[in-house]
Amino acid sequence: MWFGLLILFYMISSVLRQVCISYVVLGSSTNMHNKMAERVLRAKIIFFDSNPIGRILTHFSKDMVSIDFVISMLTPVIAYGFFRALSVAVSLCIVNPYMVIPLVLSGIYMYYILNNCQCALVESQRLDGIVRGPIHDKFSMQIIGLVTIRAYRRLEYFNMKYMIENEKSANVTFT
Repeated sequence: MWFGLLILFYMISSVLRQVCISYVVLGSSTNMHNKMAERVLRAKIIFFDSNPIGRILTHFSKDMVSIDFVISMLTPVIAYGFFRALSVAVSLCIVNPYMVIPLVLSGIYMYYILNNCQCALVESQRLDGIVRGPIHDKFSMQIIGLVTIRAYRRLEYFNMKYMIENEKSANVTFT
């Protein structure tokens, strides 16, 4: 009897958790899109001169995919891991009060690592955005000129150029 009620409670709480996460992610996605669109629409002309439209669209689509898919899947995992680590740390500190010292030192070390690695993370995201632009340009160019490419039998040449750009993008992404 109690076992069945616990299973029912777990199922209901899991559904409610996922609904809440979906609602927050949808709101975040909408707000992010609106702010990005407003900033681009209010940008000065020099912004459009220095950034091709393909790069702007790539940035929009990559950010929206990150919010919609990646964050919505990782949020429960991260929340579970955070609360599990917090409960283990509290339990350790209750059982052995001397564990507070390494816990505080570990927290300071993690904060230090986070601050020092943030610049590298931002730079790798910037490079990822820059490298994706030529891939989209080459792909659209090949689609537009597909008849000419086939007529001159240059399919392998353009395929090789596309694969080189794709390899650069994969290297930056994995970095």
